[in-house]
Parts: sequence; structure tokens; C-alpha cells
Amino acid sequence: MRSLDELFDLRDMAFVEAAYLLMLQRPADPIGGAYYLGRLRSGYSQISVLDQLSRAPDAEPVWSDAPNLREQLQRYRRAIRPPVGLWRRRFDPVFGMSRSLRRARAIENELARTRQEMLAKCADLSSEVTLLRDFVGRIAGDRQSSPGRKTKKLSGNASFGAQNWDGRDVPDIELSSAGRDVLRSLRD
Repeated sequence: MRSLDELFDLRDMAFVEAAYLLMLQRPADPIGGAYYLGRLRSGYSQISVLDQLSRAPDAEPVWSDAPNLREQLQRYRRAIRPPVGLWRRRFDPVFGMSRSLRRARAIENELARTRQEMLAKCADLSSEVTLLRDFVGRIAGDRQSSPGRKTKKLSGNASFGAQNWDGRDVPDIELSSAGRDVLRSLRD
């Protein structure tokens, strides 16, 4: 982690994992990871998670070398102490603990998590499209090498060889259900 801003740009489990690595110099254990993930999802601030981790008995003193982290934690700790802390807990968007602020942070975390999941799915689909494109290219290459054999018309102007390549060497496990359907139609 090069900066605190990069850490705070992470959301959900990615933030918990990075916070554990920064504060405790180890990956998150399942119970602790689930606990802090639950806190984030219920709207607690990221700085409150870092504060809790900094107070852990096995917290490494290395975290204090992170730029601006010590100042942020001190600011957070001052913000939750009375009398000023009472005002900040109610209205401050970073430190606030009012129901509406926690709900807004929970929604923000959920949107970021959904975005991360969508990006991961898009990457998976992109790799499937590449696989299927390679398979179709293989079929087209077979057809061009044997011009006199039977071909099967699939759609539009594309016709592919249906005799030599039957698609059986393509592992179904690597494809999603939509990819497997496409492959089955190519095999038929």
C-alpha cells in the first residue's frame, strides 16, 4: 500500500484484507475477517476498523510508519471523545455514527462490492469469449483446410466445418452455463 488514500479506496473484503496486512502484518483470519466485514457492511467507518485493529494485542508497530495513518487515528480518537465528539458522531461524514450516516456508508460499500463483482464477472466473460473465439477459429481453419467436406450453417454468412472437429476436446468446466450452451450448439 503506497498511500492511505489507496487503502480507503478499497471496499468490503479487499479493505479488510489490506487493513490486516497493514496493521497486523498477516492475512485476515476467518473469524476476524468476517467480524470486520460485518462492521463495514453495517456502516461502520473504515477508520474505526483501523482503530480497532491498531489496538489489537498482536498489532505490529510497523503500521505507525504508514504516512498520515497515525494522524488519522488520533483525529478519529479525538472525534469520538466528548464534548466535540458528540457533535462529530452526529454530523461528520467520516466519523459520524448517526443512523443515516451509517446507512449511507453501508450503501456505498454495497455499491462498491457489487461493482467489484461485476468487474470480475466481466473479466470471466471476456476470457470465455476468447476461448469460444479460438474454438470457432479452429472450426473455420478445419473447414478451410478441407474444402470438399460437409459444412454446417450456423448463422448469417458463417458456415463452419462439422466433420473433423466436434468440440469434444473443449473442457466444459471452464465455461459458464451460457458458454456451455454455445459450445453444445457448436457440437451439434
